[in-house]
Amino acid sequence: MSQRAWRDVKQHSGRPALPGKVHEPPWVPVPPSEPAADVAKLVEVLVVGAGVTGLTTALLLARAGVDVGVVDARGLAAGTTGRSTAKVSVLQGTRLYEIGRRHPDRVVRAYTSAHEAARRFVAETCAELGVGYETRTAWTYATGSNGSTAVRAEAQALAAAGLPAELTSEAGLPYEVWLAVRLSGQGQIDPRAYTTALANAVQAAGGWIRFPARVRAATARPPHRVTVSGANGNNLEVRSRWLVLATGTPILDRGLFFARLRPQRSYGIAVTVQGSPPTGMYLAADSPTRSLRTGTQPRQVLVGGAGHDVGHGPPENEHYSELDRWARRHFDIEETTHAWSAQDYSSPDGLPYVGALLPTDSTTLVATGFGKWGITGGTAAAQALAALVLGTGEPPLRWEPWRSRVLAGASDVVRLNAGVGASLATGWASAALSTPNQRPKEGQGSVGRHGRHLVAISQVDGAVREVSAICTHLRGIVRWNGAEKSWDCPLHGSRFGPDGRVLEGPATCGLGMAGQ
Repeated sequence: MSQRAWRDVKQHSGRPALPGKVHEPPWVPVPPSEPAADVAKLVEVLVVGAGVTGLTTALLLARAGVDVGVVDARGLAAGTTGRSTAKVSVLQGTRLYEIGRRHPDRVVRAYTSAHEAARRFVAETCAELGVGYETRTAWTYATGSNGSTAVRAEAQALAAAGLPAELTSEAGLPYEVWLAVRLSGQGQIDPRAYTTALANAVQAAGGWIRFPARVRAATARPPHRVTVSGANGNNLEVRSRWLVLATGTPILDRGLFFARLRPQRSYGIAVTVQGSPPTGMYLAADSPTRSLRTGTQPRQVLVGGAGHDVGHGPPENEHYSELDRWARRHFDIEETTHAWSAQDYSSPDGLPYVGALLPTDSTTLVATGFGKWGITGGTAAAQALAALVLGTGEPPLRWEPWRSRVLAGASDVVRLNAGVGASLATGWASAALSTPNQRPKEGQGSVGRHGRHLVAISQVDGAVREVSAICTHLRGIVRWNGAEKSWDCPLHGSRFGPDGRVLEGPATCGLGMAGQ
């Protein structure tokens, strides 16, 4: 789409609208789905989730001689991994500074060490499997005095971990920077190319991968009896000694992880610029949070930011418009070529959850809460999960899901869920008092009462669909996401397609037909 065409597409407010439909990120296509009918009935380790965490776990286990299988509800890198900006970096904005405000220095050092080991693993695996790995300098920068304090603290945390971070006021950006910290020798990848290579390596090592194959339920003790539904809707039962849940948010409610995670959507656009773009990987330490890196095409820059809690905030298209306006203020833009969003999860204390789903269920393992740094975080988690299965190690310090800091931090969880009850009540009251549009305009949806039922009606690609408005997880009332053309639940981040199928957990069942 040309620059003029972008500017000619307007919303009623006069702000630029998303160019056509939401596109996929500018990554290589993934292979087509494989039928799930021939899933093995018995396996040593069953991994649920074919993103970077699940596939890296499977690769490490398969190469160690373990009988391992991977299932995914949609396909390779269909979730957060395939929509990541895929920075492979230990410098992660001001994350070390933020962790250090809640945890001792030894925890910060352990986090840094785990992510540095993961960065090296990704770089070495890319070289082994023939995947492009671009070495880049990572930058965290501040445009004001408040952000400068965090930048200095981040530089100190990196130096304490033995990494050669440098403070500077020259960041090579087309706008004023007060202070920046840079760390050389980091990297960036195409996450779908990397995921595809991991999947091929898993199968070459003797593991198997099948999708679409959605896990509906699993028993708590080994051998785990895992109910898997295939593309034809038929259920299969797989038995495994170990079950690894690498699904963004754990799909089993045991452990109440949905109440201990904050689901957020963040946005990205790919733009083509005049002249040479900045070649580093950048992240702002202050508001507005902006992420920058080069893309896969010449003069392409990926601009990210504008995050918010799932199911809350203004219409999603406005976030794309915000990014586009910001990019055009600071760069000479020829064209906006891609626009997409991703869903990430973070924990109240800033550390991921990696380990047992329950203290009493040490053979069901989870990995989640990477706080938007899933390429290195997911890789580090996979290394820890494989070590648990093989009996060769434990998760990095304080990553275990039932760490004392989590158990003692009940107030953090209460604050995290303070709005859930209000969203539940408000959603039901609003829907009960509304009448849904029986034929919404193209790309729109509405929720309301139709007879005795609360329904969600949308029109996408000319097809009008009516489904139940009640989320199948904990009965929240879904909200239309006009950018992604999905129904999003504001309680715990479950998302559904216009036809009701599950796109993001913790829900495992789709929205029913209206009236059911």
